Amino acid sequence: FPSHDTRKLKAEAETLRGIMKHYIYQIDSLNRLNQQLIVERDEQSSRANQAEAKGKELESELSTSKEMNAKGAILSAGEFTNIGQFERNSGATKETDRASKCEIIKSCFTIRKNVIAKPGKRNIYLKIEGPDGRTLARDGGEFSASREIDYSQNDTPVCITYQAGAGYEYGKGNYKISVIENGAVIGSSTMVLK
Repeated sequence: FPSHDTRKLKAEAETLRGIMKHYIYQIDSLNRLNQQLIVERDEQSSRANQAEAKGKELESELSTSKEMNAKGAILSAGEFTNIGQFERNSGATKETDRASKCEIIKSCFTIRKNVIAKPGKRNIYLKIEGPDGRTLARDGGEFSASREIDYSQNDTPVCITYQAGAGYEYGKGNYKISVIENGAVIGSSTMVLK
């Protein structure tokens, strides 16, 4: 009987060794697969981080581009000619640089060509500040005068006049003239009444 038991035990030990070898092989295979998955995960994580960084870079570029486009779309005014005028009895106007004779301030300027700015109707405001720094405006308004123009992205000549109320007398000195569109000063100039 003992030899039979020994054979049986040897056979069981052999079976267990075979099972153990199989498990070791499986564990080794799983470890290799796990290492491969870790490498792939790290590569994918790196690609995801690169994609996220590129996305942020593109978003920043787009934001900068929009900002530049918005700034570029703002109109600008230049080439000012500002004159004082008074009305003759005939109704015709005559130029003057004398404060005592002046009744009207006329400001002519060019709104410059800008292919980025949208074409169409635009409200242009004139703000005239007298020698005392106060804005000349009828009815206590914020602006002296305004007019609507049809902007076509090309140089656009514009003239706006301001006529003071009856009895108003212009003072001697410097008058600051600002042109405003969409809340922004797009050009400024000065004129002197003696």
